[in-house]
Amino acid sequence: MRYVDPTMNALPQGRAFMIRSLPTQGRGLTRSLTSARVRGCLLVVSGHRHALAIGQIADIGGNVDTFDDTLGFRHDPVSCEFNAFTLRRLRIGINLIPHGRSYDGHFLETNPLNVTDSTLCPIEPIAEPPWEAIAAIPIVDEGGALHPVSLAAPMLRTLPLYHALGVPGAVPECWAREAVYRRLLKVAQSLPDGLGLVVLDAWRPYVVQRHLYDTLLGMVEARYADLDEADLRAMTRAFVSPPSDRPECPSPHLTGGAVDVALCDADGMLLEMGSAFDEARPASHTVYFEHHAHDAATRTYRDRRRVLYHAMVDAGFANLPSEWWHYSYGDQMWAWYRGESRALFGPSGPDSLEARWRRSLGQDA
Repeated sequence: MRYVDPTMNALPQGRAFMIRSLPTQGRGLTRSLTSARVRGCLLVVSGHRHALAIGQIADIGGNVDTFDDTLGFRHDPVSCEFNAFTLRRLRIGINLIPHGRSYDGHFLETNPLNVTDSTLCPIEPIAEPPWEAIAAIPIVDEGGALHPVSLAAPMLRTLPLYHALGVPGAVPECWAREAVYRRLLKVAQSLPDGLGLVVLDAWRPYVVQRHLYDTLLGMVEARYADLDEADLRAMTRAFVSPPSDRPECPSPHLTGGAVDVALCDADGMLLEMGSAFDEARPASHTVYFEHHAHDAATRTYRDRRRVLYHAMVDAGFANLPSEWWHYSYGDQMWAWYRGESRALFGPSGPDSLEARWRRSLGQDA
């Protein structure tokens, strides 16, 4: 589907096109359109493939009127004029249809303006994860093997960075659940020409999670000796989850649902994103350069993060706001950000030779 930037100052008159509100991770985030000028068009607001409201636009201007999909506009067309509106729904689309053209009840799949540049779409603020609430989300894991992401080459590139850096216990492969594997392929296929997706880490053994957490916590304690234990652990958790292989609340990377990704150019060179993978500093927060893009270099970092974020979220992933590289599908963090009632993946691991032998001998795996 092709989109028009919703912050455009002037929208062509007498054309059929669609504006999509910025993709977000839900949780009450809003999007406003306050600067466009459109006359003589029919407004169709669509969410999750069904119309929420239809109305005649006289002018979209300075004042913001709340346009809420909970107010009974879901199915019945309305005849009114809107000054402006705020959208409060995950991934809403807006179709503007020239006056006199009928609306057939379907979400428009074409955009004559042919605008696809996701660098024009800011990343909305992402709520900090409430870890206690996330850990309480039930997990209904129906099983499913982990798949080696390296088999997706050349569409996907892999660089198991922890193994390359000599982290104890790190594996030389990026393993992921099938649903994650296929969504990563979708992301890679959706990127602009000249850009590629690199998977730096996916499933992670417990021993690696323990090493990363303990090492960073020790460094944080040495650097901020005046902070109390709770603050030190909160600072550490922003970049490394506490190690857990408990079935009811595993560390995200132990599920095979969390991945760390980056962008590369056509030659496979990793692109600078404003901070390095796993750097524990403010610039690693996903939206950092939405507020600190003051020159050509920082605007480039901002735009690259936008490209990665929108491609991943459109494929169904959720982002950890403190890490521009970390995305999840199917784990408890994903369930919270996407508004799901349950997580899909519990602790997992690659199949072992011993497990195969036990199964072949009729023993429990």
